[in-house]
Amino acid sequence: MQAFEFKTILQNGTISLPSEYSQQWEGKIIRVIVLEDMESTSQPLETNPLKGSVLVENDLISTIDEPWEAAQ
Repeated sequence: MQAFEFKTILQNGTISLPSEYSQQWEGKIIRVIVLEDMESTSQPLETNPLKGSVLVENDLISTIDEPWEAAQ
């Protein structure tokens, strides 16, 4: 069995092989083992731009205490 190691970033559920390996492995059945890189201290390249932008001020499920009438 041949093995090689490389680092990449998962994007939309897809792992890309480095170009120097892709042609050699094209069309072959391969086994993939995924390990989180615990040595890396850098932040992910793409962060969620909406993270932290939603603020909850009150209970969103309970009804309001003010009476109202629906337009007929």
